[in-house]
Amino acid sequence: MNPLNGLKTFCRRHFTDEPLLPFRQIANTAMTHDELESRVANYMATWTNQGAVWTASDYLNFLGRLSRSGSPWEFASASEFAAHSNPDVTALFLRHDIDDDLCGCILLAQHEREVGAKASYFVLHSDVDYYGCFDESKIFQRIAVADDYIWRIHELGGNIGLHIDPLGIIGKHGVDGIMAMVSELMRFRALGLPCNSVCSHNSASAYNAMNHDVFAGYNVSGQTEVETPTRRVRLGVVDAASVGVDLLCDFYRTVAIKPVQPTRSSYGYLIDCRPTFDFEYDLSLSAVVGKSWEVGGPMAQLFGTTIFDGLDLSDVLLRLPRGSKVVLNIHPMYFGGRMGPTKGL
Repeated sequence: MNPLNGLKTFCRRHFTDEPLLPFRQIANTAMTHDELESRVANYMATWTNQGAVWTASDYLNFLGRLSRSGSPWEFASASEFAAHSNPDVTALFLRHDIDDDLCGCILLAQHEREVGAKASYFVLHSDVDYYGCFDESKIFQRIAVADDYIWRIHELGGNIGLHIDPLGIIGKHGVDGIMAMVSELMRFRALGLPCNSVCSHNSASAYNAMNHDVFAGYNVSGQTEVETPTRRVRLGVVDAASVGVDLLCDFYRTVAIKPVQPTRSSYGYLIDCRPTFDFEYDLSLSAVVGKSWEVGGPMAQLFGTTIFDGLDLSDVLLRLPRGSKVVLNIHPMYFGGRMGPTKGL
């Protein structure tokens, strides 16, 4: 029996009142590696123009500083980070949300392997130049050669997860975003990738809910449903274990809702609340354009700023109590374009 059949019926009955279009996909086998890299390079050039000036040597330098022998911190896998309890060592979770530059991730993974840094890569599965897009018939045209890059990242030691966007798919296309998510999880596993971890694409400020709010027990927005441009969607209805998801790597714990003036986001979603999260980590550092970091999490107040510059995080980490848990979120797009050879995959 196909394990998806029961979930399909469940989603049709419980996820929305108005029926969703079925998720359908076909593999676009016509695109070559060169054509994919050219497409990605053309898009990534726009980030270079916005001041995204990290280079490959910058990244290697950044990793090398964090990997010095004797430092009171260590890189952790997602499962190690979730279970971390050593009071003498700070855990670093290196997270790459691949919104755009899949090709450039190859060099990131190579450098991580050189210094022994563990990292997790989350592949976005909704309307993205490197992976695929929905056509006018609402069929997802998946770019087949993208799998070669994903598999190479895995071979280099990167953990592959899914950057989930079920709410985005429903809101933009009226297509069953839950089945789109689950289908990709199962497809990766069929390729030999465990793919048991996910993290959310976009945020509550874009969708009025987190994408992982669709999972029962992880509905941190505190809402039972959310309005999208095409459907009202019920939240907290999918059992993560039943679809093989062990780790939700946003690492949110609880939420308090603070009402604000209703407005519409750039995605067309009606935003009528702004969640304030409690976290399972102590600090998050997210790379932004330029050589800068956005600071978040419970210990952010230690720094008195929400943005700081620089590639060396040693001084920042030394200001934290030992045993802390720190998320380093680095989107490959901020490196300003293609970062190195990916020929011969």
